Amino acid sequence: MSSAKTVLQTIGLEQNLEKAEQLQHVFSRPTNNLEHFIGVVVDIPIKDFLQNIIVLTKLIHLAPEEWIKNYLCEITKSSSKKGSLLQRLILRACIPYLKDLQNRPCDASDFADLPEKAESVLKFVMSLLSREQDTEQIKAVVLEAIPSLLILIIEHQDTCMWTSKTSLALSKEALNKVKDILAVSSNEELLQYKISNDQHSSILVHILKHLSEKLKRESWMCYPTLKAVYQWSLLHTKFPNMSEVYPKFLPTALLFTDDHVLENKILGVSCLYHIMQNTSREELRWYGQADVIYEALKHQMYTREAKLIDVLHPTLLYILSVVEKDPQYCTDPKGLQRVPTKYDAIFHTILTDAYGEQNLTQRIALTGHLTPFVEKLGLLTLRHSNLLFKVIEEYLEAYDGKRRSAKPQILRLLKSVITAVWPRMSQYVDFILKILVELLIDISAKDNYDSELVHSIEELSTQCLILLKHVNLEHVEKQLQNMLKLDVPETCRHTLSDALQLSMC
Repeated sequence: MSSAKTVLQTIGLEQNLEKAEQLQHVFSRPTNNLEHFIGVVVDIPIKDFLQNIIVLTKLIHLAPEEWIKNYLCEITKSSSKKGSLLQRLILRACIPYLKDLQNRPCDASDFADLPEKAESVLKFVMSLLSREQDTEQIKAVVLEAIPSLLILIIEHQDTCMWTSKTSLALSKEALNKVKDILAVSSNEELLQYKISNDQHSSILVHILKHLSEKLKRESWMCYPTLKAVYQWSLLHTKFPNMSEVYPKFLPTALLFTDDHVLENKILGVSCLYHIMQNTSREELRWYGQADVIYEALKHQMYTREAKLIDVLHPTLLYILSVVEKDPQYCTDPKGLQRVPTKYDAIFHTILTDAYGEQNLTQRIALTGHLTPFVEKLGLLTLRHSNLLFKVIEEYLEAYDGKRRSAKPQILRLLKSVITAVWPRMSQYVDFILKILVELLIDISAKDNYDSELVHSIEELSTQCLILLKHVNLEHVEKQLQNMLKLDVPETCRHTLSDALQLSMC
């Protein structure tokens, strides 16, 4: 081993070595095999690592076929083992444990030399995998390097503080190379590739084992890049493969969701949504896991951040379909009347948060996913009619912007309400007519609204008026005719006239 170390130091000093003949004395000595060189670089001090990995890559380029073949043959004969030298070498380029991050967010200074390390190690791996050798031998090298190699590749898939243009390009090239060698066509198929004959020895299982050792409640924030590895692995695991591994994904997603940092909350909720969409509802109910997810998501409703709300509300609606019966069939013990459900509780909470909200971004976020709730509740939406119509009226009356407005969204909500509760809609017809006409008069002041927004509001208002005609044709037509006799703006008159003449199929 000392001989190999001396050789690396000597070659590092002799920068003009560019020909294989100049290194013949190195390759001819039995002790100077590639395994020994990798072992030296694995244990070398951090300050010398970068230079020595560059030298090692040079050796790969200049080495005779026999020298490379001997290394490949040794790997092929032995089974891929935990803690192999090749894996340890690759892990030295991965982001290490950063204890300081328990009390502060990370910044670029935490990763000063990591892009260069990743570039050098990826170049070394690509040099090794690019030598023309037996397919099975090259495949054995890849499996020997997994999962460390894939973890390093994933860390450099997207632009971050620890990446560079070169590391991003090399990681994509390395990923394609690995998939070619293993003869897989997609990232999902790559994760499911079996390292051995054991059915539970997929690459994904090995990555999850690595993640489970690091992403614990007291330490996960100290491994900033492993969030990206976790997310990448999760998003490239879909039904039916998710069913076998979702219990290993779930705890980490809940950890992210429960964090105080908004970015982590959004990541956690998004991951939970992906897990649920790719796992059967029955499996989610096992051991009360669905209830745990529901409580974790419900707790996030106290956070009033638009970016979180946008991912939270669809996820809540989905988990409700797992933990709760269809609200149409939730009855009292005697089966005489339908009782309130978790759907009602969540819907009421969202409406309460929306009512009186002045921030436009939060208005749009809070009301953006109410329509699916209305469609799910159907006629039972009437339980919330007082608060619901207060929100609709408030949002349609208030001026909230020339170009960006919550009004089109609220009009879509109104359409869904009219459709869902049409058997009981007659009592609200005059109220809806009033707020719609007031809205049409309001937007007739062209200077206050962008033309595209005006067009959208007029079109949606027309659709709402036509739906009202289906509720009570004679009454609505009579009211529209009376309004046309009044002195209303021309644009408003045009919309009312269209609604009077048109019908929806």
